[in-house]
Amino acid sequence: MSGAQIAGEVHAALGSLAAELGSGAFSITLVRPAERANPWGAAGAENTFELVGNVQMYAKSEIDGTLIQAGDRKVMVSASGERPLASDILRIDDKTHQIVSVDELSPQGVALYYTVQARA
Repeated sequence: MSGAQIAGEVHAALGSLAAELGSGAFSITLVRPAERANPWGAAGAENTFELVGNVQMYAKSEIDGTLIQAGDRKVMVSASGERPLASDILRIDDKTHQIVSVDELSPQGVALYYTVQARA
């Protein structure tokens, strides 16, 4: 099985994970601020991308109060979509979250999914 086939299966699994776990479906939107032509120019329209993934709370044992805070979300996002950046924003069910960190799972160099730490 090729890396692209595995990535496709991970994408499909993340799409159905919320329903199977009973946690409900989440609307996850990546918001990327528009680039400015120059530092003095007005910002253009932001770019938005709908993502496929699953939103979870961090376990109490993972929360240290500094790097991971109470209320942070662990968001697993398919690598088939846009790659989240620390400068982006996530909207999860219309609530805005800052991206704290992004980790990529990419065995053999093929990105399968991203784990995003998001903070409201």
